[in-house]
Amino acid sequence: MVNCERVKLQRVFYDQRFPLQIFDNQVTNLIGIVPPFLPLTSVEVNVIITQCNLNLVSQTVDLTFVITKILNFDNIIIVPLLFIPTISDIPLPKFNEATIPAQFVNRLECQVFDAVFSESFTYNVITRDFTESLAADLTIKVDAEDQILVSLCPKLLTKTVTVTP
Repeated sequence: MVNCERVKLQRVFYDQRFPLQIFDNQVTNLIGIVPPFLPLTSVEVNVIITQCNLNLVSQTVDLTFVITKILNFDNIIIVPLLFIPTISDIPLPKFNEATIPAQFVNRLECQVFDAVFSESFTYNVITRDFTESLAADLTIKVDAEDQILVSLCPKLLTKTVTVTP
């Protein structure tokens, strides 16, 4: 006898990994915050993806990031910075809504998986400008919740065998 259980899971309809440029040579000036010639000794960066919005009409997604930075200037001045950029209309290559069963279309959502970020950062102590580039390599999935029946493993069957020497 096989037992069945109803389970809820995410059914994936699109799964694509691609690079994304978040900042490209963005310049931020710290005049009035940091005195000249004070060296930058460390930078702590934290990036969180807070929203992934799917647009079925244009077959694109919008991603919103929260980027926090803590700049340490010779352990004298600590400058916290917050950026909340949104990158809109990111195309989804090879996405085809026509291949998705109709009952799932209204439940589709996008999710970001396996995001890896890389940043280059330079600071000019004379002009008090820092220039940065921030890139991501990430996987975007388009999925929908589904319920299916799963058969559970049957109990192990054992059989006694008599062996004669």
